[in-house]
Amino acid sequence: MEPNNSNAAFMNPELECDLVMKGGATSGMIYPPAVLRLAGKYRLRNIGGTSAGAVAAALTAAAELNRDNGGFVRLETTAKALQQPSFLRNLFQGNRQTEPLLKILMKAPEYGSELEDMALKVKGKSLSRLLLPLARWLSGIVADSGIGLRKGRWSGLFAGVAAALILSAAIWVVAALFGVVTNFLFWFPLLVLGLIFGAIGFKLGGLLTGIGKLYETATSIMPDNLFGICSGLRDPSNTYNQVAATEWLHDSIEKIAANPDRAGLLTFNQLEASHHPIKLQFVTTDISAGRPYVLPFDDLFIFKKEHFDKIFTADVVRHLVTKSRKVPGIRLPGHGDYYFLPCGSEWPVVVGARLSMSFPFLFSSVPLFRLPQSVRQAIRKTSDECNAGYVLPNTDVQITELIKQDINAELQNGELLLQAEHLVPHWFSDGGIASNFPIHFFDHWLPARPTFGITLRYLQGKPLEQGASPQQTAARRAYMHSLDQPRAVAAAAGGGDGDVWLPTAEDNVPSEWQAIHDPVVGMAEPSSVLKFALGIIKTMQNYRDNMQAALASYRERIVQVRLQPGEGGLNLNMPPANVEKIIMKGNRAGILLRNHFALRHHQWARLRVLVSRLEEAFGTINTVTTESTVADLIRDQAVPKNDFPYRKDNPDWCALERDRVLALLNLVSGPWRDRVDTFTSASTLRVTPEP
Repeated sequence: MEPNNSNAAFMNPELECDLVMKGGATSGMIYPPAVLRLAGKYRLRNIGGTSAGAVAAALTAAAELNRDNGGFVRLETTAKALQQPSFLRNLFQGNRQTEPLLKILMKAPEYGSELEDMALKVKGKSLSRLLLPLARWLSGIVADSGIGLRKGRWSGLFAGVAAALILSAAIWVVAALFGVVTNFLFWFPLLVLGLIFGAIGFKLGGLLTGIGKLYETATSIMPDNLFGICSGLRDPSNTYNQVAATEWLHDSIEKIAANPDRAGLLTFNQLEASHHPIKLQFVTTDISAGRPYVLPFDDLFIFKKEHFDKIFTADVVRHLVTKSRKVPGIRLPGHGDYYFLPCGSEWPVVVGARLSMSFPFLFSSVPLFRLPQSVRQAIRKTSDECNAGYVLPNTDVQITELIKQDINAELQNGELLLQAEHLVPHWFSDGGIASNFPIHFFDHWLPARPTFGITLRYLQGKPLEQGASPQQTAARRAYMHSLDQPRAVAAAAGGGDGDVWLPTAEDNVPSEWQAIHDPVVGMAEPSSVLKFALGIIKTMQNYRDNMQAALASYRERIVQVRLQPGEGGLNLNMPPANVEKIIMKGNRAGILLRNHFALRHHQWARLRVLVSRLEEAFGTINTVTTESTVADLIRDQAVPKNDFPYRKDNPDWCALERDRVLALLNLVSGPWRDRVDTFTSASTLRVTPEP
């Protein structure tokens, strides 16, 4: 990233755009340099992302809000701080008990390679050949974790010596039975066996103790830490000398957005109410309900202050408590323990970003609670104003009695007294579980400005020159063939290369191919079953985003950044050379979008898709029978005894609705009767839930 200490480059941009960024853990370092390249030409109006993309989106929104006062210069300073040695690594901080799991996670790629190499060496040989290398491998993992093994080792040593003592005594007894009575037959076996068994016990005791402690940490301690290794806050029991991830994100957002006209924490409402309104959206995943949510939301969720104290700074929790909603007729459990979340517009931006970046098991998940279903159904919406928009009617005796029977809650002075056991827990985790690249954000049939996307793809297999195995070599070669690499390089000419590519509208974007096993090359590697399982998970996670990003009228506005092994992802401790490569790719991504995207070409592609899909949809309407069907439906639904859902009995409304639908049918049977546009794409027009 080229340093730019002047704000002049970001003043008065010529155009406007929207931007969506994909999740990718440390790969998110790509985004700030790309954003800085775009910001000189475009004012960013709508910004969205998931996970690491949500972090970048939050920082970008803060910079856009404070554009005139150096917001993007501050974003550049913040991004450069991430490149300092160990700074990025030390944003990820476990507590004293979960830190061993973090140390193992950091070296997980190395462990995988070691295990695969070990399995290849003993392939086709006796399984016993694997036991000693496997024990050494496990011992190395336990040693890297830093778990205290002294007690286990000494216990193992004593157990080994005790076993040697028992066996030596048995040898002496057997010898005595045959008339051979000599102390040599006791002390010599004891000395030899004591050394052997003691050494084995010392090693094995430490290994078993370490494995046991790691198991306990993963199954008992980590769930108590809200199913995460890192809470996002510093832990006093550790020795890190810098802020942790959530603290850094919160501080960075506030510093970038700081200007004399703004007081308090940066909220979503402040972004939308600015002189140039900014819409900021993220994705999170409700694991309990099995669905994604677009953030911020206004749903009546409840948080427990004790939980939020573990994952948010004190000023953020204080803000959420102060702005929490009240629902007349409902008293939440405890005294200051549970609160309704504020309206989404009043959330601090860091809250939405943290909900989206809760990478499974790396960061603590966010527990929220729902009211019992019977209570939720009884609540009435009284206005569109979020804070005064809900009430539990305490005058409806039938409703309150049903609630009492359903959840066995007390009524006191017209209030329903809820207990903790009445609330339904919902666990929120990383948005990338459900939608890692929400390119559908801010979409319009005929857009007036582009919605740019930056997506990440990961090159498969080791480079060919590193002496990889036959399967690894085949995987690398097949992946390159799947990319249509020569065309990618040619398309990226003038500011990019084969690793950073902006397709044109007519390009064929290759699919997200994954290396599993090549049945032609030879025997499968030991990791092939794991790769197959991971391929299933990745497909479930990304299939919709991948398919949509490759469609006509989408692909020409999405720059693809391909990362080599060791770049980004969960490589938390990347060497400076890899970090520099990622920054360079981010720069090239921004340059390609800034200099090579053609809005008029994109609008024309979108028009062709829209017309084609409308013709196809209109062709399914039978105008002969539909006119009478519509008129009959509108008439019949207005009759109370027919018990139609969503009934409308206003005669004026019914007449207007009939006329509007009949006008549409006349249009379909007239100018749109026959198809004239045979343009084909995989796009469809359908009603779908967000996101």
